[in-house]
Amino acid sequence: MDWLQFVDPKQGGHKSRIELYTDKQKKYTEAVEAKTKAFSTALQDAMNDPRNNGRAAQTAAYEKWVNENARTYRNFVQAAYMDWVVSGNKEEVEYWFSVVDRDTAMSRVEASKEAMRAAVVQDSDGSVEYNKVSLTPSHWAVLAKNKISSPNKARTAEWYRWEISRLKKMNV
Repeated sequence: MDWLQFVDPKQGGHKSRIELYTDKQKKYTEAVEAKTKAFSTALQDAMNDPRNNGRAAQTAAYEKWVNENARTYRNFVQAAYMDWVVSGNKEEVEYWFSVVDRDTAMSRVEASKEAMRAAVVQDSDGSVEYNKVSLTPSHWAVLAKNKISSPNKARTAEWYRWEISRLKKMNV
């Protein structure tokens, strides 16, 4: 928790990590809002331009603007996001948020991420990951055997063996 309140020596400033995080978050939000506003304004301009007769001309004018400007706005948003991640210690601060406050949605997301990471098993050389499988109830095989062996059944164990071999031959 103290980590959030200390000044980050790598940044060389006088702001705590939490202040730096919120500043970078604000800049990212402003970049997203600027992009959204620019696209909305361009759409309105294309719709209101008297030179654009009909929906096709309006669409063409807007798409021309998008082709000329979308990459620039996307780069602005990406730069602000990366500044937030790198200079604003986004991942570390959000980790500490989840540690400090276990009742928020963010802490539940972080706990879910940890659970997913813990649920993965790697093969011997580490090249493939598998998700763990847990069969419940744990004595499912005994229950299945007892059901097959019970006298009140419509099909015999031999029938099930025959059906399994038939399905294997069909590659099902």
